[in-house]
Amino acid sequence: MAEDDHGNLEPPPRTSIDDPGARELESSDSSDDHFSDAQSGIDPSTTVSPTVPTTRIEKVDDEPSYGEVPGTDAYKMRAEDAEPDVVAMAPEFHNPTRARRPSTPGDLPIPTTVVEKIDPDTPSHGEVPGTPAHEKRKADAVPDLVLKTTPGRSRSDTTNTTRSRAGSTPGDLPIPKVKVEKIDATPSHGEVPGTLAYEMRKEDAEPDELVVSDTSG
Repeated sequence: MAEDDHGNLEPPPRTSIDDPGARELESSDSSDDHFSDAQSGIDPSTTVSPTVPTTRIEKVDDEPSYGEVPGTDAYKMRAEDAEPDVVAMAPEFHNPTRARRPSTPGDLPIPTTVVEKIDPDTPSHGEVPGTPAHEKRKADAVPDLVLKTTPGRSRSDTTNTTRSRAGSTPGDLPIPKVKVEKIDATPSHGEVPGTLAYEMRKEDAEPDELVVSDTSG
């Protein structure tokens, strides 16, 4: 019985193991080829173009700001800065009542500078061009008024007649005068020409009144 079974055995059927090989791709010359990127297919009308921001500067007054004065170092450094699109006054500082700004601290009137000379036609110390004193006094303010005074005349007379400055000084106070009293006619320290002290005191203001007191009695 076993022999009959062995005689009827057959190998199992073989499945196809043939390799069909690589298939030929379609021709790349087809006119239907299409390449696209991430931007393809987007309607241009739906895109939003970025807007350029407007540069606005708000100022608290009309005075030139730092770097806006021609000729200064700050002005040269800011020459490459972009120009603002709008320059406006800050709303909290825009007040018509502030149009007039006080020109002096406390809005007090500016005092008048008066110079009294014995001979206005004769140049004083520092008024001769080319001298060292003239160079030093170039930065001095020009007096508002030059008056001629008479030697021996009381300064108070001149003050009362030609130097009335009512309302032109803070608190309407009188102008103090400089008075020097000496015990003798001997030159004091700094009054001897040619000495170092004399050169150092050249720029000192002249006293308004010089009095020699007699201490012998």
